[in-house]
Amino acid sequence: MTLTEAASLTKKSVYYVGIPLGAIIVIWIIIQMITPQATLPEKYITPDYLCGPLPKLELESIEQPTSNTQFNIETTTGAIPDLPKVVNVFKYNHPGQSLLALEESKIIAERLGFAPEIYTRKSVVEYEWQNYDNGQTLIIETGNLNLNLTTDFTAPGSETYSHLLPSEENAKSIAQSYLRSANLLTDDYQDGDQRTYLVQITSSGELREAPSLSEADLIRVDFFRKEALIIIDPELVDTAEIGSTLQEKLEEEEEVTIRDEDQKSVKVKKYNTDVKNDSPIFGNISVLVGGREEEESRDFKIFGLTYQNWIISDSPCGTYGLISPEEAVRKVQEGEGTLVYLMEKNGDRIIPYASKSVSGMTILEVDIAYLDTSAKQTYLQPVYYIRGEAEFENGEFGEFYYYVPAIDYDAIPDDAGQQSPDEESSSE
Repeated sequence: MTLTEAASLTKKSVYYVGIPLGAIIVIWIIIQMITPQATLPEKYITPDYLCGPLPKLELESIEQPTSNTQFNIETTTGAIPDLPKVVNVFKYNHPGQSLLALEESKIIAERLGFAPEIYTRKSVVEYEWQNYDNGQTLIIETGNLNLNLTTDFTAPGSETYSHLLPSEENAKSIAQSYLRSANLLTDDYQDGDQRTYLVQITSSGELREAPSLSEADLIRVDFFRKEALIIIDPELVDTAEIGSTLQEKLEEEEEVTIRDEDQKSVKVKKYNTDVKNDSPIFGNISVLVGGREEEESRDFKIFGLTYQNWIISDSPCGTYGLISPEEAVRKVQEGEGTLVYLMEKNGDRIIPYASKSVSGMTILEVDIAYLDTSAKQTYLQPVYYIRGEAEFENGEFGEFYYYVPAIDYDAIPDDAGQQSPDEESSSE
């Protein structure tokens, strides 16, 4: 092939291939420019405040570090994570006192092994049942059917059969079955996680954490649940506004089907986060699982139940803006955070907290959770939880947790939750 022929072939290639390819690229750019880009729902960009004004969370510290306590930040990335700026708030469904509340409480008492008609009225809303054969007491609050079952371990008949305890994993299944048989296991706790603690009983009947299963008298099983900070269409996961941390977490989540406002089935992705108790290591539901009387038996004994299941609405009542995670960390560093957990490594997590002297704290994790306190609340609100390693003045190390209310209360408008005239007219 001569040079002239090669040049001619090159020109033809540019003409027949390059021009069409360039045209395709130009058309694609134009389409991208005129096609509306997927964005987050407006309520996750601008809070809608539809729950109305929110009461500020009042949190109580177990202890405040001294002013000379040193704080360091050593998260996985070395920086404070990029977290959602606007999230859901949920309202609790408190049933309140009903005419049938006592009858419902009797049914629960019978399911838990008590004579339903033999009870004592402790207050306007509290009733007590006794089982003298095994030293157990049951107290039910009829307003919300929360309850507390305890055992007097100094009483005759309170043998825990510790030599025939289940494994910790089996204890979780036993606790679930126990709650399910009493119709006390709701879907959110059924789908949530469980955590176990090995427990010893002292000669005076008090509970302590056991160092091993072979030295334990009981296994405590705590139940936890999750709730959705954000609920979006799966197609919106890649939007730029969503933030890198949230995007990574949403990509890991499975699609689920829910009912929308029109009761139609829609697929969504939920950014679920932990629902934490006053103490981050315990749940609002816990069961004390014992052993079985005989090796051939499959009937494991239950020796305690704490049940405070505040019912959360299926859908959020509104969205609210948050203070930044940087501000939350600053509050902790300046003594404005709430210290809710502080324990040396291998310390006893069951006994009540005892004061400790701290010389330094290293922040390892900053994230958002919902706070489901043991006390009754109207709204389920988010908090920042800040976890890390504590160094004590005696040279030992341990773990700490701080809570900081996440809602930017100062940004909530005075007319929050009220419809505008346009919204009112459109709804008529």
